[in-house]
Amino acid sequence: AAFGSLYVLEGSALGGQVLTPMLLARHGLTPERGAAYFHGFGERTGAMWREFRQLADAQAGANETDRDAACHAAVQTFQALIETFASVGAGAPDLPVAATAPSMSFVSTAAATSVATPQ
Repeated sequence: AAFGSLYVLEGSALGGQVLTPMLLARHGLTPERGAAYFHGFGERTGAMWREFRQLADAQAGANETDRDAACHAAVQTFQALIETFASVGAGAPDLPVAATAPSMSFVSTAAATSVATPQ
């Protein structure tokens, strides 16, 4: 199940690579000045993501029970983050259903499609 939570956290490092140029362009933020979190692993982010995916596929993709547990943990992690940001006034975005069902190669299709939209 831990791989599901790690998927969310490691995926945020990957997503930060998309956000970093926008933060620089719109707000002048750099990894050294206000945007360190979004910098992830810097130039190694892509390689680190691939390494994580290989490990997750090997460990959490071993059987359907493990895949289902990983998917559940990922959804719970997303939900916890949404609730945390909402509690500090950031609000929860209106997410499409696809955003609530992470696409993890180690997660079975049945498990990913059975995920409910966050309450």
